[in-house]
Amino acid sequence: MPTTDTKVQFSQRLNQLLDRHNFPPKNMGRITLLSDLFEITHKGAGNWLNGKAIPSRKMLKMIGEHFGVSVDWLIFGHQPDETLPSGNIDIPVITKVQILPFLNNELSDFNQYISVQDRIGAKAFVIDAKDNGFELDFLLSNSAKLVFDPDLPPQDKRFALIQVDGVLLIKQLLEYDKGNFAVKSVNKNGQSELKMLDKGNSILAVLIEIRF
Repeated sequence: MPTTDTKVQFSQRLNQLLDRHNFPPKNMGRITLLSDLFEITHKGAGNWLNGKAIPSRKMLKMIGEHFGVSVDWLIFGHQPDETLPSGNIDIPVITKVQILPFLNNELSDFNQYISVQDRIGAKAFVIDAKDNGFELDFLLSNSAKLVFDPDLPPQDKRFALIQVDGVLLIKQLLEYDKGNFAVKSVNKNGQSELKMLDKGNSILAVLIEIRF
């Protein structure tokens, strides 16, 4: 069983990570966003952030992979966090209609940029959620900037920008077989079903950061 000190130290490092990734404060949606991101209860996320519990080893691995840090650093803080950035770069903020031309290297001039950590891929971009008409069921509001990296490989439970039947969507990926992914969708009868991502249905970029 982890000691109380270990739980508190873990919560401090987790909150530090969420600060770096521009999560909202605890009293403004941090717990809800974390619970949605890792599909746990609101109480469970609150326990992590308030020093009352440490996630399972499997969940720690998911957290580490999502934020680019080691499990040992999350638990103990012993190892230097070598994945943390040494600087920042500017990446473009693009509109929904610009996404496909941008990914096809057909755009080079942009009206707005934001500064992000330099561990990001060279083709990374930002979508301003309030201006682009995406339905975002994992946010408290659409007033956020979503940072995507096309160079990051897809992973189970990560959110991603996808193209399904010619429509751009932001959905959570579900790995049903090694290297094969699906997303939840609603059919014409209003029933939930899984949509396989293959052939014409593709993963364009993985969500790596949310800025409020």
